Amino acid sequence: MRMKRAAARGVARGRAALLAACLLASPLLSAGPARAVIEGSDVREGEAIAASAAAVKLGDAGNDFLGLCSAALIADGVLVTAAHCIQGDPAHSAVLFGTDINHPGAERREVLSWTLHPNWERHSQRDRGDIALVRFRGTAPAGARRMEILSGDMTLTIRDRILLAGYGIDDARARSGVGVLRQGTTRIVHPRGKTEMVVSARGGRACSGDSGGPVYVEKSGRLYLLGVISFVSGRACRGPGVITDALSVRDWITGTAATLAGP
Repeated sequence: MRMKRAAARGVARGRAALLAACLLASPLLSAGPARAVIEGSDVREGEAIAASAAAVKLGDAGNDFLGLCSAALIADGVLVTAAHCIQGDPAHSAVLFGTDINHPGAERREVLSWTLHPNWERHSQRDRGDIALVRFRGTAPAGARRMEILSGDMTLTIRDRILLAGYGIDDARARSGVGVLRQGTTRIVHPRGKTEMVVSARGGRACSGDSGGPVYVEKSGRLYLLGVISFVSGRACRGPGVITDALSVRDWITGTAATLAGP
């Protein structure tokens, strides 16, 4: 993929706030209206994003809710998400589909296993390999759509609009709103190492619960998977974000997904 580099401005300094997706202070089933992606908008049923997105509710034997990851369908029975988001035990975790996973009718699947990228390193400064695959039991709901990774022969520039999607909070200070799928528009600022990209703090911004959420780019009227949400810098999710570039690890994604996919 050919990327036109912007003038280097760097990521805002300060401690990066990992999108841990662990909303321990807030229940998964919120009492009020649930939203996600700051400065974003609700995704409607029937849209391409709604057909490909999912949430992973994480738990273990002692706690049925350790956190929440956003994800995207990449193959039959397989989701792609962020490695840093994964915790707990697959046997006590679940995949949820729909634009509002708070709804009692949201479709649910058991998690069978997950596989983290072999280069995943939480404390690395860059190129952390922050990507993982989640295998779930059975098939995705009717109408679900697997996302195709952006091809290397498609030119990507800093002028391209990108879409972030996730089920996380929509107010970083109030820690409110989780479970409704939202989308936000932003742009790429510059590459970061060999496997990551910095995205602008203007427009839609990811926050807690959006970790692992899909990042799309539109080419010839069709959405492609550009990457997954990794982290955001600055307080209250106000700084630039970083995404893991799916094309840079495409061989690992497709190879691992092929071994995991099945009935």
